[in-house]
Amino acid sequence: MHLNPLYQRYGSFNIMFLDRTDRSKVSLWWWTVDHKLMGLVILLIIGGIMVLMSAGSPVAIKKGLAEYHFLEKQITFLCVSIPLMIIISIQEISTIKRFCFLLLIFSFLCLVYLNFFGIETNGATRWIRFFGFSIQPSELIKPSFALLNAWLLSIWVNDKNTRSWVFSLFLLFVFLILLLLQPDVGMSFVLASTWLFQIYISGVSMLLVSLILTAILLSAISSYFLFSHVKIRVDGFLDGGGFQVSKSLDAFINGGIFGKGFGEGVVSKQLPDSHTDFIFAVAGEELGVLGCSLIIITYFLIFLRGMMLSSSTSKIFLFLTCSGIIFQFCLQALVHMASTLNLIPTKGMTLPFISYGGSSLISSSISMGIVLAFTRRQSNYSND
Repeated sequence: MHLNPLYQRYGSFNIMFLDRTDRSKVSLWWWTVDHKLMGLVILLIIGGIMVLMSAGSPVAIKKGLAEYHFLEKQITFLCVSIPLMIIISIQEISTIKRFCFLLLIFSFLCLVYLNFFGIETNGATRWIRFFGFSIQPSELIKPSFALLNAWLLSIWVNDKNTRSWVFSLFLLFVFLILLLLQPDVGMSFVLASTWLFQIYISGVSMLLVSLILTAILLSAISSYFLFSHVKIRVDGFLDGGGFQVSKSLDAFINGGIFGKGFGEGVVSKQLPDSHTDFIFAVAGEELGVLGCSLIIITYFLIFLRGMMLSSSTSKIFLFLTCSGIIFQFCLQALVHMASTLNLIPTKGMTLPFISYGGSSLISSSISMGIVLAFTRRQSNYSND
């Protein structure tokens, strides 16, 4: 049968791309990456665009910007972060390790710069601005720290005489100090929790874990007396929450079971940070309990799938990295949702892949890119 030139050219490419016998890098990636985990991430991204379409408009109008300013910028960020996630997921383990090492150095230098030359905004110095864009270095620390910490702990697991967990502890305290100087207690909590989780599953003695946990808890209590920013938030939580928290709770009450529908929320439009720190409240009012349950279930499935994939690897480094990143990713989501429901003091933390923010999107994409790369079926046999 005669085939036209276009089919011969492009049709054969599609068949070759989907052919399991093709050994090209992209084809190998497609057949070895976990499609279920990737699908759950894409589901979150789509849901985030839909919620932000409603949450971002009132804030943009109040700021004198175009109605869909934040949505358009978010889509621009996605055009960078999604390809970045895919590119990272294609790379070899050794390449990703070098990338994360450089990213951690870059984040460290940015944090040092912020603490000396940063501009204070709302009681904290967290952003570096250039060419009309802002970067939050603390977001970039999360995936790179989890990977480098996993590498140090894996060295200790393979050779108990190295004591590389001491360097791991030193690395934690360096970044905690830099973060608390901003101050960024929320990110410090996520980083310390990730470290504690990784060191626990690596097999360090429970006595040492208990001592370190006590030290972290004492530091958290001390932050209440040392940082006025933290004191205000904790006092506000104990008094029943501030303005944004009370409006957030009203949004959930108004939403009921089925929600008021996309763009029909009223209370959520009164929240100054409805597109970032309180976007879950927008979902609560417009999508109701059912919509919020779907979001929670998606994060829960990502946690289960990620932990299942990480536990299936035979390499301790891959296991510690993937487990730590998945724990970190879902912990941040949990903190965000608990804050909007006034279950804990507000942390100023975004909801991964749903809240507006370029730094958050890029950080989440790097995290998921690493997990997708390290859980590819041939990763267990690749050189690391």
